[in-house]
Amino acid sequence: MEVKKLIHLGLHAVALILGIIGISATFKYHNESSIPNLYSLHSWLGIGIIVLYGIQWICGFVIFFYPGGSKGLRADSLPWHVVFGMLVYMLAVANAALGFMEKLTFLENSRLPLPKYGSEAFLVNFTAVITILYGVFVALSVASQGKFSK
Repeated sequence: MEVKKLIHLGLHAVALILGIIGISATFKYHNESSIPNLYSLHSWLGIGIIVLYGIQWICGFVIFFYPGGSKGLRADSLPWHVVFGMLVYMLAVANAALGFMEKLTFLENSRLPLPKYGSEAFLVNFTAVITILYGVFVALSVASQGKFSK
């Protein structure tokens, strides 16, 4: 197996684990702070996206790594693996934007007045724009390859 495929597998395993830890930490924080869980579109989509990401990782692991599918199965699965992976990625970027919007709403509704162009609002909006641009450039870099590398 190529080193870059092992790196791909490992990085996505770490990302999946960190995503699960992040969701667990959110539930813990909400429970300790008496904040309801799963009250927003951001949280609903987040759970769905992490489940889809887990399914994507498991299918990729079984087909491409262990026990590994036949060459034909791997070749047939690769385009779907790439497309589904990009779909999950773009959903995650969109959900991150929803999360930034939710955070900004919390800031605006807090007891402290939030100036329209205050540093907190600027930071949240700037981070959201950078996240979306990064997502777009990743999608363009994948699309510009023109073919699926094996």
